[in-house]
Amino acid sequence: ESIRWTLESAKQGNPHAQFNLGNMYRFGDGLEMDLNESFSWFYKAALQDQMYAQFSLGEMFYYGEGIGQDFLKAEEFFTKAAEMGSVEAQLNLASMYLQGQGVNADEIKSIKWYLSAAQKGHEYAQNKVGMFYFFGYGKIEINLSEAANWFKKAANQDNSDAQFMLGFMYHNGKGVEKSIINALSYYRRSALQENTDAQYYLAIIYELGQGVDIDISESQKWYKMSCDNGHLDACKAIN
Repeated sequence: ESIRWTLESAKQGNPHAQFNLGNMYRFGDGLEMDLNESFSWFYKAALQDQMYAQFSLGEMFYYGEGIGQDFLKAEEFFTKAAEMGSVEAQLNLASMYLQGQGVNADEIKSIKWYLSAAQKGHEYAQNKVGMFYFFGYGKIEINLSEAANWFKKAANQDNSDAQFMLGFMYHNGKGVEKSIINALSYYRRSALQENTDAQYYLAIIYELGQGVDIDISESQKWYKMSCDNGHLDACKAIN
């Protein structure tokens, strides 16, 4: 019944129904998978500025899903969706411009879209912006306190890379007041999410007794976990 309603509504020009129908054909959800039909309905919806349809067309062009791979077309539809507020489209564009993937590398556009996604609360983008300020990128000059602000936003959403970076900053007093207690806290949160660098630095803290009692067994535990996850220096440190 719902499929029939969606089909009728889509034929009458409802862009949301057209998008939903495109999704059903794309993923074989209630209808037999048909990427040509999917593309056709997404395109109809996109002509009416349906944001999710524009993003979906971007994806189909990006991956060559049922059509020839075309990064410039992907850029076109991702941009339309991004300008309407699609965080996923903003992230895809930012990555394409950062890596020069199918488009000319463009630092300004990459920063613009990562910052836009970060301001909308996306933890991956927040961590990325933090890295831009930590290392400097394009026209963004190194600003460690600004880096820490963005890492904290991402870390509060359990981004393990941001948690590691905050641990490192507190460990070394970079951009924040040095605090082994805070370093330990962020390293541990990151390490428990299998971040190999965080596991490695936790091991060092316990081995050297930095702000904690020396604990060789605890140190070796973290070295082993880090080594098992591929950290070469950790492997060398195992007794």
